[in-house]
This record gives sequence, structure tokens and C-alpha cells, in this order.
Amino acid sequence: MGRTTPSTLDGAMIVVTRLHGSVLALNCDLIERVEATPRTILTMVDGSRYVVRESVAEVVDKVRAFRASVIALAHEQERERLPLGDGGRERGSHGTGASHGTGALGGAVGGSELPPT
Repeated sequence: MGRTTPSTLDGAMIVVTRLHGSVLALNCDLIERVEATPRTILTMVDGSRYVVRESVAEVVDKVRAFRASVIALAHEQERERLPLGDGGRERGSHGTGASHGTGALGGAVGGSELPPT
């Protein structure tokens, strides 16, 4: 519906360039580590390794930018979900101080929420 995904490809992908010049899209959730030895090597959780032209700092920046775009998209969707004129409160919140909703990120950020006692 006119929304852009957080990256140019579907999924949690960042685009890097292999040494011989081909472009490679990698799922940034599956990168275990990034090393400079002096070339930059991306090691994936399954043990596969990719040597890329980007520096460690550039790869880290790409992952950070992707994750920031996911958060921005979640905030945009949350704003679209809330009705106008509710004072910015999430549906189901009645000013009790307890948050019953999980928000756009499903409660995955900021720790667990316990029901009121």
C-alpha cells in the first residue's frame, strides 16, 4: 500500500560487494561476526564466509541503518494504527500506568511486560 520496505529487497538484507565485483545481499540477522584480516570477512551463523570490499565500519553502518529503518517503519505503522484524537495513547490504555498493548514490535523491545497485580 505504498509503503517502502526497510531495504531494497524483502527481508533483513544488506547489500555488499564481493572482491571480484559481484553484488551480494545477505540477511543481516544471520551475520555472526565481521572481521578485518586485513580484508573484511563476514562469517555467517552457518559457518559460511564471505570476503567483501566494504570495511568493517561500513558493514556495521549498513546493519545499523537497516535496523533503524525497521524501527522507523514500525513507528510509522503504529502512528497509522492509532486513531486521531486519542492523545497518543495506545488502544486499551486507560491511564492506569500499566501498558496492556505490546505495540508495533510485539513487546520484543524494552523487556517483558507483566500484567497488573
